[in-house]
Order: sequence, then structure tokens, then C-alpha cells
Amino acid sequence: MSFQKLQQKIVAAGKKAFPAIRAQHPDEQFYFFGLYTSGSYSYVTPTCSTYQGLKEVVEAYQTEAYFAAMPKDELVKSLKWSPCDSPLHTEGEDYFEELDAELLFIDEELDRLYSGKPDEKEVDAFVHQIENCLIQAMKELDAAGVFGTPEERAQVTLGIMMGDQSTEDRIRFVKALNPPDLAEQFVLDQAEF
Repeated sequence: MSFQKLQQKIVAAGKKAFPAIRAQHPDEQFYFFGLYTSGSYSYVTPTCSTYQGLKEVVEAYQTEAYFAAMPKDELVKSLKWSPCDSPLHTEGEDYFEELDAELLFIDEELDRLYSGKPDEKEVDAFVHQIENCLIQAMKELDAAGVFGTPEERAQVTLGIMMGDQSTEDRIRFVKALNPPDLAEQFVLDQAEF
């Protein structure tokens, strides 16, 4: 398996998925585009967020007894960067089905590396290769203008999100993929949450 081949497939899928998602929501203002995966990297899907979707989710949560007493601004802060709560989470995932063979290899390789007494350096090196592949794919998509015009892109944060992901990892990916002003705002948002 080649990480270069995986990167090429992610880029090819992203060049179809992200514009299709944008076309499906022409009147919405996007503030996030990213890749979503698991800690075992067994899948990769697109994930996106819009301010209109965030408003919709906040309103839905406010109807639930548990969240009804929570101030709206706190609810907005807690949901803004929660990809799984976005109505657009995994939209366009069909475009990423061609990655299955490479991702199965990664899953199997991680199982092998973790079996027995794992060599932490070997595991870390392999995970670093996976993460670098995802970062480079997003950078290539960004350079191709997939995330909008320069004016639109200036308003959109890019990232790589995972279930059960540390704040430090989220920030690390955002810093790797965005201009300093967007990365700084993301860091501030994380600190407030």
C-alpha cells in the first residue's frame, strides 16, 4: 500500500464531494470543511459545517429538557466544532468509498503493530504517515480551490476531526491547514469551550 496512492484517492474524492456539498447548499455560509475519521483510521469521510446548520442544531437541542436551561451562546460554543452534530456531517461520503482497500490495509497494519508488545516508535511513525497523508490531501484540495473562492476560503476553517479526539490534536491539524488568523480563532474557540 502506498500513502501516495491513498492521498491521490482522497484528493480525487474530495474534488467531487466538497463541490457537490457546496452545490447542494448554495444559500448557506460554510465555516468548516474537513475530513473525519476514527482513531484507527478505518474510514475517511467529508464533514462540513454551516452557520445555518449550527442554528438548526442549536434550536433542536434547546427543545430537549437536558439542554433547555443552557444559555444559547454556551450551546452554540459547544456545538460549533462538533462535527457529528452538523447536519452536513458525512454528506458526500459515497465519493470516498473508493478508499476502502487502502483503509482496510491501514486498519490491519495498526492491528499488527498493536498486537503483542507494540513498538511505540514504529506505531508513532506509521500514524504520522497516515496523518501526513490526510494533511497533504487537504492542502492539495485547498490549493485546487475546492473550498471556494479566495474570499470564501478566508472565512472557512479546514481540519481533520476524529471521534474521541484531543483538543491538542484538533488544534495541531487546524494550525497545519489554515492561515494564522483562522487557526488563532479556532484556538480561542477551543479555549472558551
